[in-house]
Amino acid sequence: MQHSLEADFDRLRMTVAKNSYQQAVHNLVEQRFEAANGQMRSTFEAVIVQVAASRGFTSTKQGDGGPALAYLIDQGHLPERDGGAFIRGLWWITHTNGPHPGTSDAGEAYFRVQAITSAVRYLIDRFLPRQ
Repeated sequence: MQHSLEADFDRLRMTVAKNSYQQAVHNLVEQRFEAANGQMRSTFEAVIVQVAASRGFTSTKQGDGGPALAYLIDQGHLPERDGGAFIRGLWWITHTNGPHPGTSDAGEAYFRVQAITSAVRYLIDRFLPRQ
C-alpha cells in the first residue's frame, strides 16, 4: 500500500522528493542515520522549490531550496507568523550535521524524518491541494 504522501508526490510529479523520501525511510530502518538525514533534506528541498515555483519562483540550479524558501516568505506566500518561521527553522536544522559520518544518532534521525514529513505534508496541503 502506498503512503498518502508518496501518492501526492506522484500526483504532483515530484519524483526527486519521492525517491529521496523512500530512500530516507529505508536508511532509517537500516540504521543509516546520516544517510536518512541527507535524504530527508533532499526531500524537503525538492518540495520547497516546487511550492515556490508554483508561486512564481524560478529555480536556476540544483540546491535552490534556500532562495526558494526566502522567496515564499519575502513575497508573502508563507508569512513568518503563518508557517514561515516554522519552515525556516526546520530548514536551518536540516543544514546541521546531516550526512556526515558519525554526526547523527537515532533520535536526531527519527526527529528529522517525522518533522520534515509533517512540514512537507503542511506545504503540499497548503499550496498544492487536491482539486
